[in-house]
Amino acid sequence: MNPPHQDPIVSLERIVSLLSGIPSFEILDPTLLQKIALLLGVEQHPEGTEIIHEDRFGDRLYLIESGVVGVYTGGPTGPLLLGKLGE
Repeated sequence: MNPPHQDPIVSLERIVSLLSGIPSFEILDPTLLQKIALLLGVEQHPEGTEIIHEDRFGDRLYLIESGVVGVYTGGPTGPLLLGKLGE
């Protein structure tokens, strides 16, 4: 797995906007959303990078700011695409 590129420029307002689009976060006060956004790190991954593996414990919440992420599971003849996620 390639290490993520850290600290691309993503505005605080953009992160708050992404958070507010998540049902569990949309009920929160905008000031609280800003405080949460300030705690988040930003990663950028090159195309083809495995970010999370289905047999491993995850320790992060990922928000997709741009691009598309494929979701795969192991199939009898190799990876099987379950779906694609975007912003």
